[in-house]
Amino acid sequence: MSDKNIYNMVSVVVPIYNTKPYIRKCVESILNQTYLNIELILVDDGSTDGSGDVCDEYAKRYEKIGVIHQENMGLLSARKTGVNAASGQYILFVDSDDYIENDLIDELMHGMLSEETDLVVSYLLYEDEGMIVKSDAYIQDGRYKKEKILGYLIDNEISGGTGMPVSMCGKLFVRDKLGKAFRRINKRLSYGEDLAELLFFIEEAEWITFISKWGYHYVKRNGSMSCSASVNYFREIKELYDYIETECKVNQSDPEILKQANYFIRYLLVETTQEVFPSVDIGFIPFVPPFEMIPRGCRLAVYGAGRVGKSMVKCLSQNHFVTLCGWFDQNAGRKIYSIEIEEPEKIQEAQFDYILIAVAIKDYMIQIKERLEKTGVPKEKIIWKKPYCG
Repeated sequence: MSDKNIYNMVSVVVPIYNTKPYIRKCVESILNQTYLNIELILVDDGSTDGSGDVCDEYAKRYEKIGVIHQENMGLLSARKTGVNAASGQYILFVDSDDYIENDLIDELMHGMLSEETDLVVSYLLYEDEGMIVKSDAYIQDGRYKKEKILGYLIDNEISGGTGMPVSMCGKLFVRDKLGKAFRRINKRLSYGEDLAELLFFIEEAEWITFISKWGYHYVKRNGSMSCSASVNYFREIKELYDYIETECKVNQSDPEILKQANYFIRYLLVETTQEVFPSVDIGFIPFVPPFEMIPRGCRLAVYGAGRVGKSMVKCLSQNHFVTLCGWFDQNAGRKIYSIEIEEPEKIQEAQFDYILIAVAIKDYMIQIKERLEKTGVPKEKIIWKKPYCG
């Protein structure tokens, strides 16, 4: 790893612990990037399954690959080790059992260099037994001043969906600010390192850029589940929240930082409870459709399949107030409540009297409304009202 051109270099950090069957696919996906100015740092965190040998093999074959072996100290420590060893100005994390599309770094760097920014956010592809589902994307592409979107950056009390995945992966970080964020975490967290790392980095950041790119494959595998319905799991969640809360108080953080942590941890608890009681509809927040704006018995299409959309469609389906004749979202190609989510381009083919925009963020609604009107949907057929909880 000598004679490196560190200008605009991306250091890809891959923490590794007992993932030997998956390392090659991960590493090859990084080596095959269309963006060439990269270095790859493999951090073997005390593996006992031969993962370290695979890392050494790659380091002998490729000058751009470096390997660090350390005793097992956990994911956070492995990431810190990789960042400390990095030569690049920018950091991308890839978990060793995941892989990335060959143009991901190119797209991230385009977002980083086109405008001054501290973080470029792309989205995840959740892969489970051959099925791939896109993560939600409810913040429009562009560069944002942190303060403008902090209230719904991760989630919101009445959000139409998540702002960005709570994962350090699939994002491009400015190294110097990442190092400052990491120095704030001085203990080994048993669970939820990503949330703490991401929140503390956001405090360091000034500008955040979002791009509509799904290029990171988050692969679910047996034994990799981070959630379990055990007493220890809930203790770990509490430990995580207590640590973030204390840090926020000591550093006099923006109250929205802790609020975002609160929202996400609540989401984790709901999801875990749903796993324990799969036949019970735990729900989250029930959003009531604006019945006063929807003529009874009309043919209604719905745009938006986040939590607001899901809640409203469920309510409309149960009470037979209208005839649902289409459900549309950018994240199409899946079924919810046995209803297929279709691409927005197919709205022109739908036969409806009205279309309900089921999102909470007003700026996002305005952009959707403008898009619908450009496709020929009359503005008097478009319904939106800021969602309220029932």
